[in-house]
Amino acid sequence: MLTVAGAVSMTVPFAGCGRGNKALTAALARPDVLSHICDVAAIGQIGAAYRAQTPSEARQDRLTELLLPNPGLPMADGGKKQTTGIDETRLPKLLEEKIRDDYAGGKIVIIKGWVLSITEARQCALYSLGLQ
Repeated sequence: MLTVAGAVSMTVPFAGCGRGNKALTAALARPDVLSHICDVAAIGQIGAAYRAQTPSEARQDRLTELLLPNPGLPMADGGKKQTTGIDETRLPKLLEEKIRDDYAGGKIVIIKGWVLSITEARQCALYSLGLQ
C-alpha cells in the first residue's frame, strides 16, 4: 500500500532503467498473481531457475529494463534510451496487462513445472536476487 509520502510522489523518474530505486525494483519483483498460489520459496526457486536458463537476463539492471512497461524511446544519439516516468500506482495494472499480452502472444516459459508468462518469470528472477 502507498503511504502519504508515496502518494505525494506518484511519478517516479528513472535514470538507467531504475537503478538505485528500491521501491521500483520491489514493485517489479512482486509477481502478484503467482504469490497467491505459491510461497516465496517457490517464487525464489522459479526465479533462480529462470536466471540459470537465461543468463543474458540474470542481472538486476537487465531484468528491470525488460520489466518496465515502457522502457523508453530510442534516441538519435547512438541508440541510448530515454526512460520515462511511471506512475507507481499504475505499475501493478501495467504489469498485469503485460502478462496478459504475453499469454495472448504465446510468450511463455515452463520453469520447474510452472507455465508462466515471460513477464512473470522475469519478476521471479528479479525477486530471487533478494532485492524485494
